[in-house]
Amino acid sequence: MIVRLVTGIAFAVPPDTVDIASAEPDPDGEPGEPPGCPGNPFRTVALSLLPHGEPIFDTRTTALFWNVDIRIIKLIGNDYGAEANRYLLESYTIFAEQRGNCGKSPEGLSICYHCREDADRSGYCEDKNGMGASSDGRIIERAGFHVVDAESATGSDDLPWIASCGSESSGGARLCFAEYTPQSGLSVAYAFGLTRLDMSVLREMDQSLRDGIQELRAPEYDGEDLR
Repeated sequence: MIVRLVTGIAFAVPPDTVDIASAEPDPDGEPGEPPGCPGNPFRTVALSLLPHGEPIFDTRTTALFWNVDIRIIKLIGNDYGAEANRYLLESYTIFAEQRGNCGKSPEGLSICYHCREDADRSGYCEDKNGMGASSDGRIIERAGFHVVDAESATGSDDLPWIASCGSESSGGARLCFAEYTPQSGLSVAYAFGLTRLDMSVLREMDQSLRDGIQELRAPEYDGEDLR
């Protein structure tokens, strides 16, 4: 099935892996061509990929996603992902300056933890559920955190990759969000669950997601930017 964002960027996606509730046939499509076919692509502002449906990417990528528990991947026809990315980076900087609960993982990712009110704000909080430790052995807390990969640029503006993760749920999992603009006219937003903090997985996860999205691109069906 061919789906074209309002910015003209087109993707070829298996029908069972996407949510196209807000999509509509292209008004300039070929007469008599069924919606979603090459001559009559669906047109939408955002395309939601559903990783727990039919596999979206190749087997290696899909298996990696299952380990991290990707909840949703959204491709959006705008450039706002860069602003969302910049906002998270500003939040990270504030936590780093005001709280100081920051460290480096062995993989070189920067982490700033959000201590709870009853925790020691001058250092790392108590690790009550085995989420991991920093490279120098200090234990981390169980509230939320920001994690930054300065080695992974998210787009043409060279902003680093960053994810914001909330406090653990009753089941011990944390829900994390990342959003950025890898190219003009396309923002990527996704959410993933973590039951154990494994920084080595995060870098590979994001790169695999980028590779998978690129596999879905159908530039031969790109159209006019209608923003």
